[in-house]
Amino acid sequence: MSARKTKMTLDEHREMGLYLARANDELVGRSVTISNSKSKSDPRAGRVDRSLKRAIDGLRQARSELENMMFADYPEETRGQDALQVYYPTQVIRQAS
Repeated sequence: MSARKTKMTLDEHREMGLYLARANDELVGRSVTISNSKSKSDPRAGRVDRSLKRAIDGLRQARSELENMMFADYPEETRGQDALQVYYPTQVIRQAS
């Protein structure tokens, strides 16, 4: 018999949201740095660029799915604008935490 799994708490969603937002910012920034530092004629640069774009897209998809889970699991608690800041926090919130 398998152990019963529990849903993430709202605090866990908040923590995960900040972590993933910061990871996204970092990955996008590094991608820009790499893209600007490599010659466009270098085939490796194109492969790296495509790989980073796939990673960024995957991270964004995960954030979206987690946000959907949070809204489904906590419909009453996630009413209002504050809930929109959990997985997509403003820059001020990212830096303050």
